[in-house]
Amino acid sequence: MSEGEYTSESDYAVVYAGGPVASEMLKTILENAGFEAYLKDVTTGPILPAGNGNAGNGIKVVIPENEVEKARPIFEKFITEEQDGDESNG
Repeated sequence: MSEGEYTSESDYAVVYAGGPVASEMLKTILENAGFEAYLKDVTTGPILPAGNGNAGNGIKVVIPENEVEKARPIFEKFITEEQDGDESNG
């Protein structure tokens, strides 16, 4: 398996979908915490229009299904902080 790719979607869960910078940041945070994390839809996520059936639109961060609960506090904190930042900038 090469870096940034995974073999079976059924073994992985999407924990975040967003822009390229935020997705890469969360991937790095998860990796630094010891989790296996990959980016999905790197080439299509940023260019697909909303409502095209691409649930969550954007670049997705995926981790193994069996690590979701252990990683949940990390990605939930990231998402909360990102949303708080968006509200203060809007």
